[in-house]
Amino acid sequence: MAGAVDDSTIHIVVVIIIIINAGDIMSAMQFGFVTLFVAVCPLAPFIAVVNNAVELRADANKFVSRYRRPTATRASNIGLAFSLSLSLSDLRV
Repeated sequence: MAGAVDDSTIHIVVVIIIIINAGDIMSAMQFGFVTLFVAVCPLAPFIAVVNNAVELRADANKFVSRYRRPTATRASNIGLAFSLSLSLSDLRV
């Protein structure tokens, strides 16, 4: 039967979708919509570029403000690591 989709094809598509992360899927969808509707709305590529620029700035701001390295605090010693290294040095051959 021509055009029939078997289970192996569905499995391959599901694996491909799992491998590709959500950002890539959204970019592919945006590219598809832009190429589909460029004849109806000639401003679609420009709107997509503006959308990507705004999204890039928002993501950059999020990485700069939310995902900062934690501030360092002083400790009196290195904790359990020192006693473990002493124990391992006593057990060595």
